[in-house]
Amino acid sequence: MTLLVDIGNTRVKWCLMESGGALGAFHSLAHQGDLARLVEDPAWRAMDRPGRVVLCAVLSRERLAPLFGWIDARWGCAVRFAEAAPRAHGVINGYREARRLGADRWAALIGARHTCNGAACIFDCGTALTVDVLGSDGLHHGGLIVPGLRVMSDALGRHADALDAVTGALPEGGSLPVLATDTPGAISWGTLHATVAFIERMIREVRASLACEITPLLTGGDAGRVLPWLALPCQHRPGLVLQGLAVMAGEAP
Repeated sequence: MTLLVDIGNTRVKWCLMESGGALGAFHSLAHQGDLARLVEDPAWRAMDRPGRVVLCAVLSRERLAPLFGWIDARWGCAVRFAEAAPRAHGVINGYREARRLGADRWAALIGARHTCNGAACIFDCGTALTVDVLGSDGLHHGGLIVPGLRVMSDALGRHADALDAVTGALPEGGSLPVLATDTPGAISWGTLHATVAFIERMIREVRASLACEITPLLTGGDAGRVLPWLALPCQHRPGLVLQGLAVMAGEAP
């Protein structure tokens, strides 16, 4: 078995892959910068020893060191880092310096290429909101990076003394209110409005630019918060990066 791991700034996702390429259940945990939370998680500790670990991570090797130490002591298996390449698995990297593209974004592109018919626009809603556009021919047209929901609200709290950094709960119902009547709600709903508007504009712009139909894909820890408010249909793919890692591991169909 191969253990696939996607380590973001605030969350880690993982799943096991059998030798035939079948993926097991997806797991997710908020690590908040402390990977000790991961190795103490019951679902993580209950796993059988994998033959190897394939992972992508936005954290530094120094911050990953405790996890590597635990893997070596507990399982004694090899760890392989996924990295972006100029071309691989049917995807052509659109970055001028291919390896500067984040490994998680590269894996998501490969996952989209192997699970989606035609062109796709990938939105990874996490600490940062990243956008990557994949043509039907496998060409990565490039992408964008903007602050995620929490980063936007935290920035207001840090840089505006009069604003409370504590955000309000998201409204329930089928539509997002235009205006809020208190500051926490104004921050929470305002950042959500900005995120939704950005995603919907990008979908329209990419469709016009490529002059073809595209499939919008949402992944990342905040995708579930954003998805209900989008007027344009999008597919929720919480395991997209892991699916790409499976292809990169060389054992997926």
